[in-house]
Formats: sequence, structure tokens, C-alpha cells
Amino acid sequence: MSASWLSALPYLDPPSVSLVLPLIGEHRLTVFGPLVALGVIVGWRRCLRYAEVHGIETDAARHLMERVLLVGFVVSHWFSLALYYPSRIVEDPWVLLWIPSGLSSVGGLLGGWLALLFVARRKGPLPLLRCADMLVFGMLAGLCIGRLGCALVHDHPGRLAEADAWLAVGPWPGTAGAFRYDLGLLELGLLATLLLVVHLRFDWRRAPAGRLTGIVAVGYAAVRFGLDFWRTVEVVGGGTPDPRYLGLTAAQHVTLAFVLVGLLLIHRSRRSRSQ
Repeated sequence: MSASWLSALPYLDPPSVSLVLPLIGEHRLTVFGPLVALGVIVGWRRCLRYAEVHGIETDAARHLMERVLLVGFVVSHWFSLALYYPSRIVEDPWVLLWIPSGLSSVGGLLGGWLALLFVARRKGPLPLLRCADMLVFGMLAGLCIGRLGCALVHDHPGRLAEADAWLAVGPWPGTAGAFRYDLGLLELGLLATLLLVVHLRFDWRRAPAGRLTGIVAVGYAAVRFGLDFWRTVEVVGGGTPDPRYLGLTAAQHVTLAFVLVGLLLIHRSRRSRSQ
């Protein structure tokens, strides 16, 4: 049987530059950083577009997004270090301050949600669920671009795969010519699908507040929960296996909460429309 055109994707290695930074030491600059920055810019503009359509005051929207970005990136970094690479903190506590040295998308979403709750309460009367929809609307575009960076630098290796498996990537360095699933690439496909659904099929201009957040939370978290079973459990490139907590990754525990919250928001939005 011949392999499909999506099988045996080549392992691409984009050029990078090594920099030596004070306190941080050597750091490799890749395409990931610029793509994350581009994702922030695009996501920011999409949020403002949503705010304009739904009558959210521009200055209030900007204030909220600034706080969500700041807290989201910090929690994303600390979540990654504390729950996946705690030994790095022990070896060099300064790594806690160097945000680019490790990010978790689920940690960032958790941090953004916490920031939203805090700002909405202090800055009232911001409409909490409508602001959540605004952030999710922009986040989808931004995360797609950021995940493209993950896929290009291959920083989320999955389990080993057959060379003719659908979306297998390789030969993967350090595996004697074997292939792997690239979880950054797979999540990029998930996010791109959600982005197309929201922008082309979902009526985000007239949907009840909270429904957009609920649908994206359930769709993203349910698939991400499954993808994390494909995270590598063997040592890769001299690293350590991903830790499990009660048999699940840290991200899986958070995504379970996201699914529950998303279902509650969908149920609430249906009730509000029927009243």
C-alpha cells in the first residue's frame, strides 16, 4: 500500500542564532520568538475587532488585554517549569525570569482566564463572558501563529511512529532514523480547524455571550486531552520523560477543567437564548 501524501513529512530544521545573555547564559534564537510576537499582534487586532462589533469600550479592552497577556505569559512560563521541568528551577532559579525559555499553551490559557476574572471584577462593569469571547476570538488567530513556531522548531515531540504513518515526521534527530508525531504540528491543525469554524461557520456577531468561549473550550480541551497521551514518555535528546500526575500530564488535568467550564457556558448560553 502506498503512503498517503501526508505521510512521512520531512523534519525541517530552520536556521537559528545562539546568543549569550547576562544571567541567562547561552540562548538559541529561532523562528519561534518572532512568530509568537506576530501571533500577539494579530490576536490583539482580532480582539479589537470583536470589541468594536460588540460595543466593548476600546480603552477597557486594551487594558484587559494588556493584563491578560502579561499574566498569561508569566503563568505559561511558570506552569511549564514547575510542572514539567522543576529540575531547571533547582539548577538555576534565574530561569523563572526568562520567559522565552519555556512556555505552556495550557498554562497560558489558565493564566489568561485568571487575569480576566481579576480585571473584570476590579474594572467593572466589564461584561465578563463577552470579554471572554473577545479574548478567545483573538486568541485563536494568535495561537495558530504561535503553534506554527512550535511545529517548525519541534519542541513538542510525540511518541514514535511508523515512517508511513499519517502525519509522522522524521527522521527525528537522536532516534537513529525513526519517525515521531510532532504534537506542535497536530495542535496547529486543531487550532486552525477551530479558527475556520469560528470565522466561517459560527455566528460570532449575534451569538449569546459565553457561547464562543464554551464551544472553543470544549473543542480545544477535549482534543488536547487526547493528544497528551501521545506525549513522549521516553528520554529525548538527553532530557527527561514528561512527568505524570495520577497518570495524567499537568495539561490534561487543566483541560478536564476547561471541558467542564465550556459545557457549563454552552448550557448557560442556550438557556439565555430561550428566555
